[in-house]
Amino acid sequence: MPDFQRPRPADRRPAPPLPPRRPERPANGPGRWGNGAMNDHVEQQQGGAAQQGGAAQQGGAAQQGAVPAAGTYGALATAARTTVATAAVAALPAAVRDSTNADLKARVEAAVTAAAGAAFDGCLAVAMRGAPAPAAGQAQEATQAQVAAARTAYDAGPGVAVGKFGQYLDEVRGQASATDAHVESALTRYTTRTARSVRAYTGIQQSENVELLNFHVSGVRDQANAAQNVEDIVAGEKIQVSAYGNAPGGSVEPDDTVLDAIISLQRTYSFRITELAGGSHSRNSAHYTADAFDVDQLDGAGVTSRNRSVAGFMQACRDLGASLVLGPGSAGHDTHVHAEW
Repeated sequence: MPDFQRPRPADRRPAPPLPPRRPERPANGPGRWGNGAMNDHVEQQQGGAAQQGGAAQQGGAAQQGAVPAAGTYGALATAARTTVATAAVAALPAAVRDSTNADLKARVEAAVTAAAGAAFDGCLAVAMRGAPAPAAGQAQEATQAQVAAARTAYDAGPGVAVGKFGQYLDEVRGQASATDAHVESALTRYTTRTARSVRAYTGIQQSENVELLNFHVSGVRDQANAAQNVEDIVAGEKIQVSAYGNAPGGSVEPDDTVLDAIISLQRTYSFRITELAGGSHSRNSAHYTADAFDVDQLDGAGVTSRNRSVAGFMQACRDLGASLVLGPGSAGHDTHVHAEW
């Protein structure tokens, strides 16, 4: 039986609906939500030209968890930022520390310092959500508790990716001795994945407008659910693809265009993502290359033809460059939106 036809397991209870969209969100957002049961989806083949669009219309709300400028939030934050950056540079592999290529060594150390600082700042921005605004003319300073919370989040979240230069170097060199070319390749991978980690942490995982399901309703337990996919991105890793039904298994590199689209959408809408690279869908689904996501709840209600936010959300996906957007009215998509790039 296809996943989308399976009955809900008896031990699953629907989550409370997402909070409705507001014209302008308060600084601390509308809150987080629990998980609920939801079907994996099967996309139908659609004819016709791909749907394209221009720049997305964005609401007036600022991006939640936007990373502050380096060096802000006072002396405590500056000291903590320096500490994590120093530790990250000290943890670089011997192939970098002992390199005779001074220029390459300096570029790696600079990249690691910047990555550590950006990761800490992202965690601090999340920790300071809802903090009272400073008096006019005064700079906002992080408290000791906020800095401590940011450091804890850093160690468990984006800071994990910051510490993986040695892993990336091992991945690119294989069994060979590390060369400057290997270090260059690892540096490219490191820069891409650490920057992606911070964006996924602040704009998706910790967004107050995005919920990520942590299971498949098929009953299969794997590491390819939406919540785990994003956790792996934050950790600087590839993401898993399910290996049941039509799903081929394996792992894929996340698509930055898809992630950035989700980050843009959450500035205007609240929604629940049921799948990124996981679940069993149609054969050759864009999910299996991490080029798609599915949403089943939008602005406090399920996705149906009666949800007045659906049309705008689908158009926003097209405006962000989605090549195919399916929803109510498309075969097999009456209860969810599928967007792919």
